[in-house]
Amino acid sequence: MQKIPYSDAGLKRWASLKRFDTKRFQFAVAIAMSALLGAVLMLGLMSSKKVKEVVTNDFNQQQLLLAQHAARQIENELNTLKRELSLLSLSPSLQYFETVWLGKRMEISFSRIKEEGALEIRYIESARPRTHLADSNGYQTVSACPEDVHYLKWARQIKNKGSILISEVFPVSHGSERQKLTMKMAVPVWQGSVDELHPVATDKFSGVLIFVVDATTLSRKITEGITSGKTGYAWIIDQNGAFLYHPEKDLIGKNAFEARKEKNPAISFARINEIQKELMLTGKEGTSWYISGWHRGQEGTIKKLIAYSPVHVSDEKNITWSVAVIAPISEVEDAIHAIQVRQSILQAIIIFAILLGGGIAIFLLLNWSRTLEHEVRKKSNEFKKSEERYAFLVEHAEDIIFTVDRDGNILSINQSGAKFFNSAAEDLLGHSIGDICFNEESASLQFKAIKELFNTKESKQIRYRVTVGSEAYWLCTNFNALSYQNRNVRF
Repeated sequence: MQKIPYSDAGLKRWASLKRFDTKRFQFAVAIAMSALLGAVLMLGLMSSKKVKEVVTNDFNQQQLLLAQHAARQIENELNTLKRELSLLSLSPSLQYFETVWLGKRMEISFSRIKEEGALEIRYIESARPRTHLADSNGYQTVSACPEDVHYLKWARQIKNKGSILISEVFPVSHGSERQKLTMKMAVPVWQGSVDELHPVATDKFSGVLIFVVDATTLSRKITEGITSGKTGYAWIIDQNGAFLYHPEKDLIGKNAFEARKEKNPAISFARINEIQKELMLTGKEGTSWYISGWHRGQEGTIKKLIAYSPVHVSDEKNITWSVAVIAPISEVEDAIHAIQVRQSILQAIIIFAILLGGGIAIFLLLNWSRTLEHEVRKKSNEFKKSEERYAFLVEHAEDIIFTVDRDGNILSINQSGAKFFNSAAEDLLGHSIGDICFNEESASLQFKAIKELFNTKESKQIRYRVTVGSEAYWLCTNFNALSYQNRNVRF
């Protein structure tokens, strides 16, 4: 059966939907989900690293505040000792060697500074090698020792009048106790004060006043109670790197550089040694980390956070101590772990949401695709049946039905038309209507109608005479526009 043209605009619309590439869409969704998951994981890692940096830095800054506070407290204690030393040196009892009041005045002053770590007060006379001594046992006079004479020579110099000399820390045996880390604070005594017995100052040199101070007691008083985190603590080193205070008592008095190596020679202490030498002993302040070999009874390679601040003991002799507050990094990691757990839960929720969203999108797409395929098949069958019914009606119609293009060439013709022109339908296809009408006037009318139809898209009806064989017939033909495969034909 000859195929009769039929309008397929609706079929094309459904076909275009059918051509939608679901696999490509699924691939795009998978790529988008992978990109989102990758971004979430990458941001999670970056965030975790940043959180660790921030928390570690905050923890070390808190340690630095503790170190700064301890350093200022020690400086305040030293200033208290300096102030008491200066006040005592201005007492007329000492300047004029008032025997009745000299000893009592020294005992009263000692009682005030004993809590700051003072071991004794020594007052060396300038006229004779005698030392007035006040300590926990009371007041007494003793012979001046060589070191007393050394300080006396310093104090006698006019240029040192009014100055306070602070010595470096050195170990000294004190009574039956173990060696103590002591320091001395000395001030020249001149007869510059007045009282009832001495209404006029003579401005003569009287001697030198010395405070002997236990540096460990002074340091312990401030740093012993410092706790950083759960197990962190503080320690102090002097200008030579010796521990003035450390929670492990066997380290006190030892050189920090040597003590660590001696305690655990298998570990490299290069970083803490560099921090001490280049920063702490030069009066710097800051934060860092280092590797240690122990911490409160626990041994092994332990990473610690450290914050340090200088204690300015004497600017004249450039004596500087350094307070360090340290804690194992595990103190921070516990806090970081809690944050990271919450962060991981949030990240898991986001990942689940992405996977759920992608899964729902793919499910809906597949469901829509199956529905669409069903509708396409349904519509295609409907169009096919409709086309078949239409073709059947056209083929079996008693009227002549044919289609031509703009030039009048026959595109299709039904059985009635082929029978009317005494030819097979296939033989008529492609021929001009002028070839089968055998009448120039009739052909001209049809060509004119076709032209007007293509220009105006309005139906035309004409009557014309056609000769077939030896017979002449009058035909009434209706020309109608028909769109078929992007070509304009008339019917």
